[in-house]
Amino acid sequence: MLRYSIVIPVYGCEKYLFACVESLLKQTYKGRYEILLIDDGSPDQSGKIADQLSAQYPLIRSYHKENGGAASARNRGIEESCGEYILFIDGDDTVDTGLLEEIDAVLEKNRQALIIFGMSFDYYLNEKLERREKLSCVHEGLYSLEQVLEDYQMFFSDNALSSACNKAFSAEIIKRENLRFREGMTLYEDYDFVLRYLIHTTHIICLDSVFYYYRNHLENAHINERVSDLGKLRTNLAGLLDSSLALGRSRGKEEISGQLFHMSVNLYMQLLIQNLMIKKYSVLELQT
Repeated sequence: MLRYSIVIPVYGCEKYLFACVESLLKQTYKGRYEILLIDDGSPDQSGKIADQLSAQYPLIRSYHKENGGAASARNRGIEESCGEYILFIDGDDTVDTGLLEEIDAVLEKNRQALIIFGMSFDYYLNEKLERREKLSCVHEGLYSLEQVLEDYQMFFSDNALSSACNKAFSAEIIKRENLRFREGMTLYEDYDFVLRYLIHTTHIICLDSVFYYYRNHLENAHINERVSDLGKLRTNLAGLLDSSLALGRSRGKEEISGQLFHMSVNLYMQLLIQNLMIKKYSVLELQT
C-alpha cells in the first residue's frame, strides 16, 4: 500500500503548479507515495499541465471535474486516494523537500496521531518575495486530545488548527468516518474539517519546523470577496457551530463545547464586520 496520498486542487495556478509538484518530486523520502492533481474546471492551462505531469511521472495522477471549489476538489482527491495518510496542498504553494521523511519518522512511533507542522506565509509583490512570516505551534511534541482541548485557545492562536495544509491525516479515519470538506462552506472550511477530524483521534504531534510555504500575492490584497454574501456567512457559521459543539460533546465536556462555540462566533463576528464595511444594508435587512 502507498504510504502517502498528496491531494492538490488545481485551479488558476498555471504559473506555479510546476514548482509545487517539483517540491514533491524532490522529496528525500524513499518510500512510496502518490500525487493527485484535481483539475477543478480551471479556466487557464492548469488542467493541461496536470495531464502533462501525469503522463511524465508514474506517481502522479490527474483528474478533471466541473468547477465546485477547493472543498469539492479535495473531496474528489480523498475518494481517489490510495495512501495510508493524506496531505492537502494548494497548487500555488510548495513544501520542503524533507517533509515526508520527517513526518514518516514521527508516524513510525505514533501511527494514529494527527501530525501538525509549521508553515511559512510568503508575501510576494510582482512575483518577488517581500517577506516571510513563520507560523508554528509553540506546543511542540506529543499531546493527547484532552490536553489540546484544555488549552484550545493557545493551539488555535498558534495556527495549529485552522489549516488543512499543515497536517498529515489518517486515511483510515477519514474514510471510516466518511469525513469530507463541507462543499457549501466558503470560509473556514479547513477549520471545520479539522474540528470534525479531531473527534476521531486521540493524539496530535506538533512539529516546530517549517515544511509548508504558503504564497500570498500582495498586489491582489483586498477584502475577501467571500465575505460579501451575508447569507453564505450565516450558512458557514451554522456548519462551524455544529462541528464545534460536536467536538466538545464527543468528550462529554459541555464547557469545552461552550468555549469552542464562542470562538466560532467570534470568528464570524470578524467576518460580519468586514461584510458591513463593504456593503450597505437597510435597518429592515439587518433586523431579518
